[in-house]
Amino acid sequence: MNEHIQYYISEFENQKQIIKKEIKSKLIEHKNNFLSFDNAHNSILTDFETTKNNLKVKKDNFSSLFLIFQNRYAFYEEEHVLEVIPRKLLPAFEQLLITKKYSFNDILKDIATHEAIVLIVNIFRKYSPIHRMEYSLNKLEELEILNYNLVPENIPRFNELHKLLYNSNESKIDDKRSPLNFEIKSEYSDSFKKLYFHFTELYLNEDFTSQDDFENIFIHDYQLKNSEIHFKCSTKLASQLLYRLSNEIFNKMNLAKIERSKKFKSQTDKFITGNNISNSKKQCSEDEWEMVEDTLNRIKKVKKP
Repeated sequence: MNEHIQYYISEFENQKQIIKKEIKSKLIEHKNNFLSFDNAHNSILTDFETTKNNLKVKKDNFSSLFLIFQNRYAFYEEEHVLEVIPRKLLPAFEQLLITKKYSFNDILKDIATHEAIVLIVNIFRKYSPIHRMEYSLNKLEELEILNYNLVPENIPRFNELHKLLYNSNESKIDDKRSPLNFEIKSEYSDSFKKLYFHFTELYLNEDFTSQDDFENIFIHDYQLKNSEIHFKCSTKLASQLLYRLSNEIFNKMNLAKIERSKKFKSQTDKFITGNNISNSKKQCSEDEWEMVEDTLNRIKKVKKP
């Protein structure tokens, strides 16, 4: 194997481990300072975005070298993409006549750092429901940033933590004297209201769910008006959305309350039940999970890395 390719691979693997340790350390630090998981999550994403953008290889004359590497899949077959390093990147570097203060190995290290940040941060974001529960249970010493290639709800670790955190069946009936609203977390109320058109684009039938209906059900007392939420998407996608909203965005939304409200209708005009949600959410595809993840990030105003 070419020595420059070997160096890049070595640095890429090294940077992945460094980034994983840094994320874990930052989560522990935030937890020790009594800060919320969302605060920690957003801070970590912002810090790594800044680190990524400040790499020397992305600035001035060096940006052309970075662009060559980013186009590697256009040049070579997938199993040989790193051939871009000796065949295109090195000759381009030599033509720039760069001083020894920024060597070719420095270029490769910066590129490896960038690629490691993109990979590990995306994995961290994707499996944040697991890390959120580890954070709540103060089990951060057990945290591992792994790519499971599964939606979180199908991962044994998720189910183990969920059982510990909630210590009851998801459909457990809450106190009947509870207010007839889902109590959106105060920090998300404004951003949630502004996403009506995003919801109608992906999930809701706008012919039967107006902006007022949207706010009456999700924000206000849902029994005061004759509003309903009508989904146009599949039940499994609607279930995944409601499940994630109940866990992360609302204080008093759960499967039993969603069912009892009789305010949520599927694309077949049937009321969505707790069993619908519990069973269908596990059938959600990775693309559907990513769609819901993007929606939650919009509500939380999380920037993409």
